[in-house]
Amino acid sequence: MKFQKTSANFQEPLYFAGRWVQTAQGLYTTNLGAQMFTQISQAQQVQLTFSSAGDWSQTWLAYRLDEQPFVRVNLTQMPLTVTLPDFQTHTLQIVYAGNTPQTNVWRRHGGLYFEKITAPQSAQLEPIKPAGGVLTFIGDSITAGSWVVGREAGRDYRPEANFAALVAQHFDMVDIRIGYPGAGITQPGSGGVPTAMEFLTHIDADHAWQPLASDAVVINIGTTDKKTNELAFRAAFEKFLQKVTLLYPTTPLLVLVPLSQQHAAVITEETQEYPQATLVETQDWQLTYTDSLHPDQAGSRLLAQQVITALAPLLKTKN
Repeated sequence: MKFQKTSANFQEPLYFAGRWVQTAQGLYTTNLGAQMFTQISQAQQVQLTFSSAGDWSQTWLAYRLDEQPFVRVNLTQMPLTVTLPDFQTHTLQIVYAGNTPQTNVWRRHGGLYFEKITAPQSAQLEPIKPAGGVLTFIGDSITAGSWVVGREAGRDYRPEANFAALVAQHFDMVDIRIGYPGAGITQPGSGGVPTAMEFLTHIDADHAWQPLASDAVVINIGTTDKKTNELAFRAAFEKFLQKVTLLYPTTPLLVLVPLSQQHAAVITEETQEYPQATLVETQDWQLTYTDSLHPDQAGSRLLAQQVITALAPLLKTKN
């Protein structure tokens, strides 16, 4: 991935990508896939402190130096100690990478807190970010990165390697993830998360969030609304698209028919009413799954390739 130097968007010498809010305890996020980046030199190691009101053994991070494979740790291993191979310049990327459906991220602070970074006095830390533009992903557990490599909650999630991460990495773009397991247009999510109409503009029950300007928005939602009849779903999905276009008035929207084909006809018809929206049919994609719903790692790569193909002309037009 290509990076560029940037300004810190909070107090620490890091760049926080995704949805974060400043609290008295530290920076807080409820979104798997939220990230932070920094460039480090003149240091043998750095330490980063994270916490959560949720189960620390099931709250996961993934981090990597430079372009090395991700290393996964849970919060029982705090502070996170990152050892550098030498005193040269290295990039550090950290991703909020796992929780459980039982974790109440919305009202009981079960998401992820970043508290501080500690480095030797000789260390030089500079915030960096991906060199491209910004991609926003709106969805459910597939967007969040759940169940990518197995059926154990938290441990088998891979928001750092699911389709959204792979698409953003391909384009060297900042990845803003707005996706919650179980949540949909009419269906609230696990962990106390409300429906999309509310979570679009809130990080949790106490904190509103202002959407960030994006080069494109990828929408993959509707699967969890399987118990909602077509009439009710149509009304709710129309309001959802209206809200998205108000939040991103000049941004191309890429709307995927849910992989499950849930409410496919309604999503197709409603999306075609919006000139800035491009519909992507998914029925013929030969994906593989960990279950009947969530793409596995191979399926995630294929899904990413399909989204990259659909996004490329939209990003070219935007630029």
